[in-house]
Amino acid sequence: MNNTNLYLSLLLGFSMAAMPYIVSKTIAFGVRVPSKEFKDPYLRKLRVIWVLVNLVVFSIVGLTDVIDFTNQTTSVWLILLLVYNLSIFIVFNTIVKKYKGTKNWNVNNKVVVPLMNETKQFKLTYIFVYLLIIVITFVVCSYYDVISFKLFSDQLLASTIFSVAALTGARSRKQISSVAPKQSFLVVTNFRYRVIVSLSILGYILVSMMALQYFKDMEILDQQLFKQILSGVFIVYLMIFVHMLYAGNKRNRDEVESDLLEHNDDKYWKLGLIYVNKNDSSIFVEKRNSIGWTVNFGNKFVLVALIALITFYLVIGVLGG
Repeated sequence: MNNTNLYLSLLLGFSMAAMPYIVSKTIAFGVRVPSKEFKDPYLRKLRVIWVLVNLVVFSIVGLTDVIDFTNQTTSVWLILLLVYNLSIFIVFNTIVKKYKGTKNWNVNNKVVVPLMNETKQFKLTYIFVYLLIIVITFVVCSYYDVISFKLFSDQLLASTIFSVAALTGARSRKQISSVAPKQSFLVVTNFRYRVIVSLSILGYILVSMMALQYFKDMEILDQQLFKQILSGVFIVYLMIFVHMLYAGNKRNRDEVESDLLEHNDDKYWKLGLIYVNKNDSSIFVEKRNSIGWTVNFGNKFVLVALIALITFYLVIGVLGG
């Protein structure tokens, strides 16, 4: 049994299992529900089933070494896990939609109250930490004469992904209740700040582990020491995981009913995952089904950027072939 694969599988399993407990209490598997119905017995039962299914699936994946990150076919298994993730979410989303239809849950449409002053902001120094890790990696590689441009490119790619996730989270539109706008704003701002910090720390860990894995492969780092570091990283992740669970639960306790239907109306969310609203000028909006942010596919700019990105990769693929 590969300990690295087991740890990774458990991390993925815990992350997926926690999803319905971290999101806004007005959302159940991508479906808009009144906040007072978040603890509806049937919805609570669905959340428990979701947790059990994901923990069982990812435990089996880890114990059977289905994913081997030293193997070139890893990407295939990751794609299959992504398909599994989407499939099971769509199933639960469909179930909740039908249940909502039988309950006739409605939410009043009220106006949004915009507040622009942030109490906590994303700092660009968070990004510089990634550059510092890459520079340290380069110095160590130069000292031992084992420079790998693939390692640096992978680190840079991961740093960019996590930095963009944090920046979009800090700058995307907030869901503010018109009933108690100040309280709503503070709750959402504090929650996002906790998420952004947590994501940044996870990014630092990932970029650092890329370097440590390479050092182990080059026999610069003792294998036993690497295993100890890996165990420590797993413990740190669990601490961050618990922190994010706490942030999500605190948000649910303090949250005022989010009554902006322009963003939150079910008709704008396809399968509870994809936001499409031509009348909304926002580029980034908060995800419904998990922590983080997504793009508005009804925005022309997003569509043009997506087409350009797909075209770019197609051209690179043809030239590379």
